[in-house]
Amino acid sequence: MDSIRQDVSVPVSQDIHSVIRLSESLNISLLDMEQRARLQQFPHPRTRFDWQPGDLDQI
Repeated sequence: MDSIRQDVSVPVSQDIHSVIRLSESLNISLLDMEQRARLQQFPHPRTRFDWQPGDLDQI
């Protein structure tokens, strides 16, 4: 049983590293999605597409 564990330990540790790399890239994409959601929630005035009547008068 111990010999089997030793044989398996190397690929498992490699899998853990690849999972860590995958989770890091997923964290980055999740942050991007969160920032995009925030921008949609609180858009910059210049990037807003919800024009109000009278907006053109202010330009």
